[in-house]
Amino acid sequence: AYAAGRYDEAETWYAAALEAPRDAALRSLASYKRGWSLLKLERLVEAAGDFDRVVKTEPEGDLAGESLFLAGECLFRAKDLDGARE
Repeated sequence: AYAAGRYDEAETWYAAALEAPRDAALRSLASYKRGWSLLKLERLVEAAGDFDRVVKTEPEGDLAGESLFLAGECLFRAKDLDGARE
C-alpha cells in the first residue's frame, strides 16, 4: 500500500501490526513505517510520536538515529519548536 501511495491504507496496516504481540525489532519497524505513512499524510504530530516510539523501543537499533531526526523534523514542520528541540 505504501509503495503504491495509499498512505491511509498503509497506516492502518502498520497500526494493526503494532497491536500484535511481536518482538521489539518488529514493533520498532512497524512504528517507523507508520511514522512515514503519517508524515506523507501530513499528520506530523502523530508521525513524530511513532518515530519517538522507535527510539524508545530500540534506542540502540538501526532506525533509532534517523527516527530521532524525523521526530524533530515533524515537530518543526508542525511549528512545535520546543518539542523539536527535545
